[in-house]
Amino acid sequence: MLVDHQADMQVVSEASSALEAVRQAREILPDVMVLDIALPGCSGLDAVAPLREASPHSRILILSSHDDQAYLRLALAAGASGYVAKQASAAELTQAIRTVAAGRSYVNVTLAGSQDLKTLLTRGPRPGSLIDALSKRERQVLALIASGQTNQAAAGALAIGVKTVETYRRRLMEKLDVSDRAGLVRIALECGLIARSGDPRP
Repeated sequence: MLVDHQADMQVVSEASSALEAVRQAREILPDVMVLDIALPGCSGLDAVAPLREASPHSRILILSSHDDQAYLRLALAAGASGYVAKQASAAELTQAIRTVAAGRSYVNVTLAGSQDLKTLLTRGPRPGSLIDALSKRERQVLALIASGQTNQAAAGALAIGVKTVETYRRRLMEKLDVSDRAGLVRIALECGLIARSGDPRP
């Protein structure tokens, strides 16, 4: 009801599960998907990657009852473009939808309050960074993985095998001294390999 009352928005579909959301996303290709973390049989965070694969140009806004930076970081690492707590006002939710639809990222002000998280979202390229030692291909793989692409999608984009992407991913984690995708996202953002929206830079 809130969305349909906005002059510039329209609800094109609703889904009650992650599986149904993926199917509908593939068919409808919506501009924005508002995704609850608490979904039947699957966390909304786990659904982000398959949803991005089903509709690569859709922006995903997480709507969560968890007003917690840990969940925000996980959402960004998974490839979401924004994160809003359910306690937010109706005006903030519609603002968040417009923001991610425009290609930018959106985070609750209270959640983005810490300096380290502001740095994560806004810092540009840093000279002499860790990625200076990476090859061009390693940087490409890092940008794709950090932007939320699956190994299969990254392999398709680069015309290489999935196992090759997996090898690059392991090598990147070793070189950059991180243990998960969230670490790769942090470094890619810090070094300017991906935009604040989560998309790889040209």
